[in-house]
Amino acid sequence: MEVLFSPDLGLIIWSAVSFVVLFLLLKKMAYKPLLDMMKKREDTIKTSLEKAEETRSEAEGLLGEYKRQLDEARKEAQQIIEQGKVVAENTRQELIQKANEEAKKILDSAQGEIIAEKEKALAEIQAQLADLVIEAASKVVQKSLDKKDHLRLIEDYTTRLRDLA
Repeated sequence: MEVLFSPDLGLIIWSAVSFVVLFLLLKKMAYKPLLDMMKKREDTIKTSLEKAEETRSEAEGLLGEYKRQLDEARKEAQQIIEQGKVVAENTRQELIQKANEEAKKILDSAQGEIIAEKEKALAEIQAQLADLVIEAASKVVQKSLDKKDHLRLIEDYTTRLRDLA
């Protein structure tokens, strides 16, 4: 049988020595900077995560504050609307009251004018009636009336009175 692999002791020793030297060189020159760089990267990632958490907390706080302010603004808007309704209703009531007062003044004034005109008309009728009565009395005195003349005279003066009114 043929051996495929034959160990050479010199080659193994030199390979082991080369590996140890290379390992020590890498440890001294490359491993420490690589670890430092990985540590920095880890610290940067950790800092970024902490900042992200702080930012998230701030955002949640701001969102809560925004919601609170929005609720306050809604309440304030509702109060303003309610106050506007109250003011509008008060203004409407005042306008109605003023319109009613003005209508009452106009009505009172018109009634006063009607009464004055009525009194004036009555005074005129009384004056004319007095004239008619005096005229009738003077005619009666001038001539003595029988029943027919008396009725005709009354009808004549009644007709004249209706014509005047």
